[in-house]
Amino acid sequence: MNSVLRDMERERVPAPPAKSRWLDALIGVLMPITIITIPWSVKLFWQPVGLELIFPAEPLIGILAIATCIHGFVDPGSPLRDRSFFRHPITLVILCYLMYGVISMLFSPLQLISVKTMVVRVSYVVVFYVLLTAWSRGRPHFLRNQLRYYSLAIVPVVLFSLVKQYPGGFKRASASFSPFPFYTDHTVYSAALVFVLFFVIAFILLTFRQRHPWSRKVLFVALGALILAALILSFGRAAWISVLGVGVVLGYWFARLGLRWIVLSILVLLGMGAAFRAPLARWVERTQLDSTADGAGFKESFRSLLNVSEDASNQERINRWKCAARMARVRPVVGWGPGTYQFHYIPFQRPEERTYLSVSATIDPKRITRAWSANEELFVRANPQLLHPNGGTAHSEYFMALSETGVPGLILFLALFGAAALSGHSIMRVKGKWKKAILPTSALCSLLAYSIHGLFNNYMDDCKVAFLFWICFALLVRWDMDCRVGTEQAPG
Repeated sequence: MNSVLRDMERERVPAPPAKSRWLDALIGVLMPITIITIPWSVKLFWQPVGLELIFPAEPLIGILAIATCIHGFVDPGSPLRDRSFFRHPITLVILCYLMYGVISMLFSPLQLISVKTMVVRVSYVVVFYVLLTAWSRGRPHFLRNQLRYYSLAIVPVVLFSLVKQYPGGFKRASASFSPFPFYTDHTVYSAALVFVLFFVIAFILLTFRQRHPWSRKVLFVALGALILAALILSFGRAAWISVLGVGVVLGYWFARLGLRWIVLSILVLLGMGAAFRAPLARWVERTQLDSTADGAGFKESFRSLLNVSEDASNQERINRWKCAARMARVRPVVGWGPGTYQFHYIPFQRPEERTYLSVSATIDPKRITRAWSANEELFVRANPQLLHPNGGTAHSEYFMALSETGVPGLILFLALFGAAALSGHSIMRVKGKWKKAILPTSALCSLLAYSIHGLFNNYMDDCKVAFLFWICFALLVRWDMDCRVGTEQAPG
C-alpha cells in the first residue's frame, strides 16, 4: 500500500524539465567566470552610437540575468520561486526601490537613457542579489566562494596599479589613473578596495577559527596587507573616511555603548563646532592644501578634506550637489529620470560656484582620444574622466538619487541601508550569533562604509562596485533566512 501511495505521489509531482539542468549548468559555469572577469573588464566605447560597455562583464551579466528569469519560469523546483525570499523585508525594499525607478523612468525627459539605466540596474539586482541569494540555499560556502573569486581576481589589478605608481614615488598625482583601464580612476578603485578589505578580514578570522593549513592563513594575511596598502596608496579620501567611520561605529559597539551614546556624542561634537566656529573657520582658511596639487602626499590629501575654499575637487563636489538640489526643486516627485543627471545639471550651475573642473557643455564624442583601438569605431577611451560625452555625475549617491528620482527615490535609497541595519541588528544583538556570523558582519561593515562613501561619490551603476554592494544584501538575507528555519549552515 505504501509503495502504491509513493507511486501516486511521484505522478502528482512533475519532474523538473530537462532544460532546467542545462540552465543550472549554464548558471553554475558563468557565475564564477563573470565574477572573476569583473575586476579585469574594461569600458569599450562604440563611437557611432555613443555607447559604452564594460566588457566582458556586462554581456555576461546580461546572459546570466536572462538565464535567471528563464530558470524561474521553466523549473517548478527553482530556488528562484522561494516565496519567503520575496517576502523578506530587504527584498521588499529593493523591489520598491526598483519599481519607483521605473516610475521615474516613465516621466523622464530622456526616456531612452533612463530605460538603458534601469535595464542595467535591474540586471545587477537580478544577478548579484536574487540569483546569488537563491543559489546559496543549501550551499553554505557559495557566497563566500564568490567573494573569494573577486578578492583574488583584483590582486593582479592592484599589482598593476602599484607598478604604475612606483615611478611617481607613490604621490597623489601618480594615483589618479593608476588602475586605468580596469578601473576608471582611483576613486572607484578605492571604493572596491574598501569592500574587499572587510571581506578579506572576515576570511582571515574564519581561517584562524577553523582548522586550515598555515599556508592558507599566511595567504589571506598577505592578501589583507596588500589590499590595505593599496587602499592607502590609492589616495581615495572618501574611502579613507569610510573606513575610519566604520572603526568609530565598531568602537562604540564593542564598548557596548547604545544608540543614545552615539546620538549624545554627535550632539556634543555639533555643540563644540557651534561654540568654536570662529576659530575653526580661521583654521580652515589657513588650510590652503589642495589634494590635486603637484607633489601632494598623504598629509596634503587628508588635510585638504577641510579646504573648501582652495581645493578644486571639494569645490566641484559642492557645485554638483547644489545643482542636484536645484534640479530636485524643479521636479521633486519623479526627478529627471535614472541616468540623466549628467545631461541636465549643466544649466543649473551658477558662475560663482564653478571651478576649472566644471563642465560648460557636453563634449563632442569625436574629440575623445583613444587608449586602445579595436577599429575606427570601437575603442577604449583615454582619460575617461576628463573627456567624456556628458557632464559627469553628482559625486554623491544621495544627491544623484534626489535629482534623478525625486524625494521618494531618495527615501527608498536610504531605506536600503536602513533595512540592512535592521537585519544586522537582528544578527548582532537579537540572535547573539555575531561571532558565528563573521561574513554577514563584514557585509554590514561594508554597507556602512559605502553609506559614508556615498556622500562623496556614486558607483551603483558600475558593476565593479555593484557586485560588492548587492552581494552584501545577499549575505544578510541568506543568513537571516537560514537562522529562521534553524539551519546551522548559514553563510559565514
